Amino acid sequence: MQNQSYQETANMFSHLFPKPKMTEELLSRPPFKFLLDVIVQTIKTTDFAKNLYKPEELARDFYDTKEKKIDFFRKIIALTGLMLNEEIEARPNRIIAGVEPEKTNLLLQAMYRAATSGKSSNAYVKKVNAMFEMEEVGRKSQEEILREEPKRSPELRQEEIRLVRRPGGGQKVPRERVLSEPKGTTGAGSNESEVVVIQKLIQNVTQNVNPLGKAIDYVDDDIKVMNKERGFWRKDFLSSKVKGQEEQANPEDQIQPLQNMLAEIEKLIQEKKCYIQAVKPHILQNEQRINNLLYSATGNK
Repeated sequence: MQNQSYQETANMFSHLFPKPKMTEELLSRPPFKFLLDVIVQTIKTTDFAKNLYKPEELARDFYDTKEKKIDFFRKIIALTGLMLNEEIEARPNRIIAGVEPEKTNLLLQAMYRAATSGKSSNAYVKKVNAMFEMEEVGRKSQEEILREEPKRSPELRQEEIRLVRRPGGGQKVPRERVLSEPKGTTGAGSNESEVVVIQKLIQNVTQNVNPLGKAIDYVDDDIKVMNKERGFWRKDFLSSKVKGQEEQANPEDQIQPLQNMLAEIEKLIQEKKCYIQAVKPHILQNEQRINNLLYSATGNK
């Protein structure tokens, strides 16, 4: 089944470009550089996913970290899924690890169908790029918060501590003041300070939740893979166990064919012995006759 999937992938892309070669060895566990070359050549040949990547992102040397490789596949998976209106089962971290090659092949096949569908990918590229730009903005905001964290004033920290959740609602509001407001602080200034604190808290929560969310995205995939492997090894174990029990329960069934073969060989040996015994007198008679002829011939001379 897997060989059929690899061959289908090879047949598809052989119509687009001669290199890289779509061999079964490469498709059975596609390395990153091979997949990068396939996608780049597809973009150049069909204009599919044009402008999805920056020029430097199409070079092999650019991908020196795992995060860059994951983002590379996230983009092409998102674009392909949007264009075909299908869910792509391949996951970037699994692709990079070289596991589940059948799903990687299905991704390549889906990408080929999207690239050769005749539909322009420009609008979908804009959507994907917008999504990643928003993520990048959020990431930079989180980094900025981390840089500014040590600079927060004690008053701001105290204000954050006093924030609690209003009963019955999800909005955070300041608790009744435990400490008196600093002198010279106006109501407007206090409200502004509270807004800043709430913004900081939301950003901090986002910063902590985003990595967890990304990790959770792959939990189901990992569980499926582990259950699949467990099922495979359990089936193999039960099969071997049954086979071993059958062999132990019926050892004669295993030995009987060998005994029958041995009996046949012994029978052949006995037949050959009988044949030799029967032929031996004739050989002696012929030898005697030859000697007599030789004697007669030499005696006459």
